[in-house]
Amino acid sequence: MPVLRLKELPIILGGCTMVQLREKDSSSLAFYRQAREVKRITDQYQVPLIINDRLDIALAVKASGIHIEQSDLLVPVIREIIGKDMPLGVSVSSTEEAGQAMEDGAANQPSSGNQKEEPAQHNLMPD
Repeated sequence: MPVLRLKELPIILGGCTMVQLREKDSSSLAFYRQAREVKRITDQYQVPLIINDRLDIALAVKASGIHIEQSDLLVPVIREIIGKDMPLGVSVSSTEEAGQAMEDGAANQPSSGNQKEEPAQHNLMPD
């Protein structure tokens, strides 16, 4: 999705309370540029921006929070880097993983998705 399309999304003006930016296929530089532009827009409307999977990008654009997968950097390591106040979400697929994530310091927002393996979500927005 081109970044400029976000300006056209009525969700920002329609009461959106948070934007989560997820990008699996871009280079680090392209994702940084996209995140920086999205952050500029979300800041304009005072909407928090959460960055998926990329601690470096989240810190670089001063995102409101970060959301990670089980296979990303360990929660205690991320929590040490970001501090106790920055929201940290963790995807979990069981109550055991949820408990561990919260015990490790991700009490802000554990998240449970599909309980079965599915292909990645691509091209959710029409061109």
